Amino acid sequence: MELQLLRQIKTENSTIGMLLIDGGFCCYILEDFDRKLRQDMPLSEIKKIKVKAKTAIPSGRYQVIITYSPRFKRMLPILLNVPGFEGIRMHSGILPIH
Repeated sequence: MELQLLRQIKTENSTIGMLLIDGGFCCYILEDFDRKLRQDMPLSEIKKIKVKAKTAIPSGRYQVIITYSPRFKRMLPILLNVPGFEGIRMHSGILPIH
């Protein structure tokens, strides 16, 4: 199984895209601001550019496993070995009601 994230709309605060599973549409995604980090960048460069809790993960290929999340209290996918980041979980969001 291959997951592919297509980042499409980039604003000053967020990144919106689509998640594909084996080439088929799964859902829309919302990430933090895309600061153009890449998986192949030196960790020192990633750390210079990254703004904590305001930066999308580096683009690249990552292994994904499903484990129990104490925070969300359920089984969720987690990305492994993301340079400069820890505990990157994929989870559904909650839209505010206005």
